[in-house]
Amino acid sequence: MYFDYAATTPLDPVVKDHMVDIIHQQYGNPSSLHRYGRAARKLIDDARGIIGRYFDVSTEQVIFTSSATEATNLAIKSSLFYNKQKGRHIITSNVEHSSVKNLLNELEEHEGYEVTRLPVDENGLIQAEQVRNALRDDTVLVTMMFVNNETGVMLPVYEVGELLVDHQAFFHVDAVQAVGRMTFNLEDLCADYMSISAHKLYGPKGIGALLKRADAPIKPLIYGGSHELERRAGTENVIHISAFGKAIERLAEQSNERNIHCLQLKELFINTLQQLEVPFAVNGSMNSVAHILNIYLPFKTSEIILTQLDLKDVHISAGSACTAGALQPSHVLMAMYGESSERVTHSIRISLSHMTTEDEVIAFANILKGIYNNSL
Repeated sequence: MYFDYAATTPLDPVVKDHMVDIIHQQYGNPSSLHRYGRAARKLIDDARGIIGRYFDVSTEQVIFTSSATEATNLAIKSSLFYNKQKGRHIITSNVEHSSVKNLLNELEEHEGYEVTRLPVDENGLIQAEQVRNALRDDTVLVTMMFVNNETGVMLPVYEVGELLVDHQAFFHVDAVQAVGRMTFNLEDLCADYMSISAHKLYGPKGIGALLKRADAPIKPLIYGGSHELERRAGTENVIHISAFGKAIERLAEQSNERNIHCLQLKELFINTLQQLEVPFAVNGSMNSVAHILNIYLPFKTSEIILTQLDLKDVHISAGSACTAGALQPSHVLMAMYGESSERVTHSIRISLSHMTTEDEVIAFANILKGIYNNSL
């Protein structure tokens, strides 16, 4: 039983079939002028059009990258390069994904930037007023996640975007865990840049995208050919780009049904744990997306629970997949509860899908009940 969909998702069967068709039929270089090249170029253009329509932006505002991490790096480094004469102050939260957190640490340590990391409360929330109070004349960037990848808590990106409309600072939103969970676009967020990823949406790994405001500048990370309108050099990954478009197309058709199903499963799981009298507490605000639930289990450490669950063919995480393998405490839970809190070492993240069944959720809850009983 798989409950780690916030880490990655399996390929949608329709997306998988689409990829197989391309592998067998389309192998041209999209920069070639012959018919094989034109066919490959059309696949990229079609995918860009699907994503552009979904987010209500023009095709020129969609830049394909190898990942959301690359997209985030491209956005942050571009904004700083084009604002370098205006200041060196950056605002973020203290619960960001490692693609933001570690990049800002590097910029602060080696390039002289000053970073204000706004603290979250015990619900994992910050207030837009904190951003307002932190803004300065030399602030050049605000970067914030829409949905926290460990708790599912939504940060106030709408309000922050409105605050920045008349400010010089660029606004970047990490929307990786938000896509498909609600309807939004760049204009709604008043954002200059937005990072997204395919493999969280039942598409393939190795492909992401940066969406940008029409006049938001780009400073390429990679130089070479004139690919992606000279914004990202390197022959395009035609198969994965086209699959990304197909995954977004499927999402547009099914997102409401998927979210309702996940919300029902989350409620079923919580209710079943309560009925079984398993001690637990939800980490973070209940104002969270439907597919992520982070819970504190006081009876055993996260590492022991994950190991025992794995032996019973139940697969979850204690936190972000980008840091979980390092056996480090969750910086998100430490930010919420403090480094010495037992919640940091005794919590697990459960993430759900439209592919998850009620029977699986009930079975999972009963397995946790067994682990609890064995701890007594």
